[in-house]
Amino acid sequence: MSRHHNLLIRARHGAALAGCGLLVLVSACSRSAREVEIILPETRFEITAGTPAVIERALAAGAYSLTVTEDLLDVETSLTVGDQTTTVHDPIERHGKQIVYLNLPAPATIRLEVSSTDHRSKVGVAQIEFARWSRTADAAQSQSEQGDSRYSAALVAQSQEHDALSSAAALALHEAADHYRRAGDRHAERLVNYIRGRYAYLVSSDWQAAEKFARAAKDLANQSNDAVAAARADVLTASARIERANELAGPDVKAERAKLLDSSNSLLVASTKIFADARLPIDQVAALTFQGVGQWAAQNADEARATFVAAVAIARASNDAFSEARALGNLAWLDYERADIRSAADEYSRLLDLIEKERQPDLYASTLGNYANCLTMLGDFDRPLQLHTEALRLFVSRGDDALRAKALLSIGDLLLRMGSTRRALETLETSLPILRVLKDQTGIDSALASAGRAAGALGDHERALSFHQELLDRNRGPRMNALARVLMAGDLRELKKYGRAASELKLALAGATELTRANALVESGKLGLARRELRAAADDLLAADRLYADLGLDFPRIAANTALARVRLTAGDRNETLAAADKAIELIRLVRMQSASAELRANFIADQYAPYEIKIQAQLSESTAVGSWNALLTAESVRARLLKEWTTRPVAAQQAEYSETERLLDQLSAQQVRLESQLQTVRATDSQSLRLRRDIVETRARFDALSQRPDDSAKLLAGGVEPKFSLADIQAQLDARAAILYFFVGEESSIAWRITAHDLRQFKLPGRAVLAAATEHLADSLERPSAAAGQKKSFGADNAAIRQLGLLAEDLEPGRLFVFPDGPLNSLPFVALSTKPSSRDTALWLDRFTVSYAPSLALAMQSRRSTKATTHQLVAVVADPIYAADDSRLATSLANNASSGASLRGSTAERFVRLPYSAIEAAAVASAFQSSQVISLTGFDADVARVSRLPFDQLAVLHVATHAIARPDSPGLSALYLSKYLPDGSGTPKNSISSDEIVRMGMRGDLVVLSACSTGDGSKLSGEGVLGLTHSLLSNGSGEVVASLWPVQDSLTAQLMSQFYQSFGESNDAAAALQNAQRQVRDSIGLSSAPVWASFIVRANRLK
Repeated sequence: MSRHHNLLIRARHGAALAGCGLLVLVSACSRSAREVEIILPETRFEITAGTPAVIERALAAGAYSLTVTEDLLDVETSLTVGDQTTTVHDPIERHGKQIVYLNLPAPATIRLEVSSTDHRSKVGVAQIEFARWSRTADAAQSQSEQGDSRYSAALVAQSQEHDALSSAAALALHEAADHYRRAGDRHAERLVNYIRGRYAYLVSSDWQAAEKFARAAKDLANQSNDAVAAARADVLTASARIERANELAGPDVKAERAKLLDSSNSLLVASTKIFADARLPIDQVAALTFQGVGQWAAQNADEARATFVAAVAIARASNDAFSEARALGNLAWLDYERADIRSAADEYSRLLDLIEKERQPDLYASTLGNYANCLTMLGDFDRPLQLHTEALRLFVSRGDDALRAKALLSIGDLLLRMGSTRRALETLETSLPILRVLKDQTGIDSALASAGRAAGALGDHERALSFHQELLDRNRGPRMNALARVLMAGDLRELKKYGRAASELKLALAGATELTRANALVESGKLGLARRELRAAADDLLAADRLYADLGLDFPRIAANTALARVRLTAGDRNETLAAADKAIELIRLVRMQSASAELRANFIADQYAPYEIKIQAQLSESTAVGSWNALLTAESVRARLLKEWTTRPVAAQQAEYSETERLLDQLSAQQVRLESQLQTVRATDSQSLRLRRDIVETRARFDALSQRPDDSAKLLAGGVEPKFSLADIQAQLDARAAILYFFVGEESSIAWRITAHDLRQFKLPGRAVLAAATEHLADSLERPSAAAGQKKSFGADNAAIRQLGLLAEDLEPGRLFVFPDGPLNSLPFVALSTKPSSRDTALWLDRFTVSYAPSLALAMQSRRSTKATTHQLVAVVADPIYAADDSRLATSLANNASSGASLRGSTAERFVRLPYSAIEAAAVASAFQSSQVISLTGFDADVARVSRLPFDQLAVLHVATHAIARPDSPGLSALYLSKYLPDGSGTPKNSISSDEIVRMGMRGDLVVLSACSTGDGSKLSGEGVLGLTHSLLSNGSGEVVASLWPVQDSLTAQLMSQFYQSFGESNDAAAALQNAQRQVRDSIGLSSAPVWASFIVRANRLK
């Protein structure tokens, strides 16, 4: 459930459009001619935005009432006497009265300025009067004068209070009413009572008090035969009753709630007629708006919408942008609640043009968020992140923690829908405690709903259930109650508590809106599948799909059709399975996500893997070669889509200067790393921890929004592109000693296809979780070899999945293997698999096969067709940077920072030590080429400025031997770390190049070797591969990238690289050179070298 900011009903005067104006026409108070001397007769001043009325006048000593009466315009009054200025405004829109009571002990010149606080387009009038009280200095004040004095004091006190009713203002208004009553001034007494009611309603949320004061105001209006004033008091009474009704929930108060809503509707209908007869469109709009609110509360949605539409039309016909915006905001809110999301999106878009961003930033930002929520539900993910981030920026600039937390809530919900589930949960759990502190009940509800969904998506169903149980416990209202029960049903189903899940769904459907009903039907279908009630499950899912279609919501139809495909597959209906899966895939293609950052798009693609998995299973059920090939093509259609797009775009041109956007991106990257470092030093329960977490998620959101591309020229469709090659095309590229291993990793099971020049075979493998555990097991066994040095050993052979993987090549002749891994298999060192795990033969794939990794068959075929002989000859070597202040190469150094050869080429940025063997490695690399070809950047020269100026478009080889940090949680921040210091000991402007920056600067080479820790690691996503450093280099057009899967030791890495370049110089074949180097290091050093030689792999976009 996304957080949708409610634009209804209450708002402080001049702060927002949400408050429905109840207008009072005010004339001068009844004063005896003997009491006052009119200094300035009531004079009309036309006022517009930016053009105030200004009066300067010399006044004699004495007491004065300076009165400003609004006429179709909201104003505020400022009075300056000497160096003191007092500013007041009133809570009545466009027909209020402001009095500044002034007691001058001596003559003085005063300056009165009356300025518009209304909409920029509004022109109106203020009537200004100066009256001097006719009494001697020592004479007692009359009741009327005391009334003006206390009324003025109340306005001054409340104008200085923003978030609550000033106790001083409340007391002063009470006293003013009493004085006016004693003076017999019914008009003034009524005005004060009405204002007390407005303050009780707008500021104190005291509905009983608001109604009490409104009744008092109406009684006085009736005594004066003022029907309009009485009608305005009735609107205030009705609005208070609607609020009272909304706070009642449960069957025991149903009758009381209905009575309150019926009585409020009667008052509003009568008031609307009085306003229409009096030709007061502003009042009509206000009354109609409240009438619509009450009708919606009474669940009369169609009537409510017709009422809001009428209010919009009246406001527009009156050229009243303020009232139109208020009515339009309520109409948009209603359409959102009715699940007419497309209409709501259109209305919020129009509303943004009416709101004055500078004068109403809170409302503008809230509307941005609401508009973004609508777009998200419509499957448009291009604009919402920017809209939410802009709203967040406005809230932060105003110091509004409440709305700031709500913006984070909306961002978290958006991330959840986009498939960035872990980040979504972090964001939601950051906003939730803030919302609890602020006691924002609707915000808490939304956060609980979305956080539970995120926890469930991550597999923590007990935690999800606790979130949703709290949501249910907090809500007895029908709509939120129904939503909570649907969410709980899903959690209970996952926990195999089917009976309880069915009970919750039955209760949910009793009070569900159309959208919640559709969600409940999807959950009912999934429950039916779990209980093997397949016919009923299919009926529920088909009904849900029709409901979503009727509501114009395509995005949730993806889940409905995916679930339907799973039901059909379980029932053994292959054709219906394919039809439902294809429908889900077609709907995925409609999702608009062209401009989002790489990480967000890749996460979304991975999150929508299920319909492809189901389609593949259905195609494989055909049990023919055609079915197997078609299944592989389906897998390929969802493969490396981001990389396919990026490799066809023009590579970023190198620039002498960073753009302002790039500079800000760098700053945000550095800020996130700095905040995360600070977070490690504080306790999780500290308030500082909460602030740091909030700052981190806000920074990441700003980074993602800024990373969006300004154009929509991307060719990537979220649903993938059909591959355009045949099996024969693939086999034609393979000689007799070459084979392809192509993987698709699913949740329940996985598939491996093996392609040779004459054969296509498929193998069934375990699901994602088992393969991920097997990959980790193999890595652990490599890091802790137990046999004697020099002895060959089968690594991880005690793991069944590892043995299954080894068997994939058991009957192949020695030669070349092209591996197309998926998901967790991207981190598997295939060279360490045993070729015959079922026998005593301990030979590894390393001994029989030259192994290289590739992300996509389509890319490999494309690169094969377009490969041209390279003429690049330059070799760039970057190594041995200056990391520490005590490095002996610094003039200011006091110690030698050189480390032992056991140092790892990666740690944390704050604790990097020198890598002495990287200098030896650099020399070995340089010696493998002609000196005229080599550009060597070592020591102080290995800095960001010099590396960014390398001629990447001319490089045959780019070798980087530095520290690196892989960030699977934020792959765009995975980085190579370069020199931190200049020769004089001062710091370099920056010392890292992130994977995002690699893309922006166009870093590439025909061969790129990242001789550092975990440079081949990153975010391992289904389909896309590994986001991180290697992905960025390949996307820039690098031919091959040699990188490591985990941290590697400095000295052994240098030895491996020395062997690699000796072989590469002879063969110009990176995969063969790496195989030879791995064998030599293993054979010369033994098992202790396994963590290094097994770590390095070659990734390429081509079959070589």
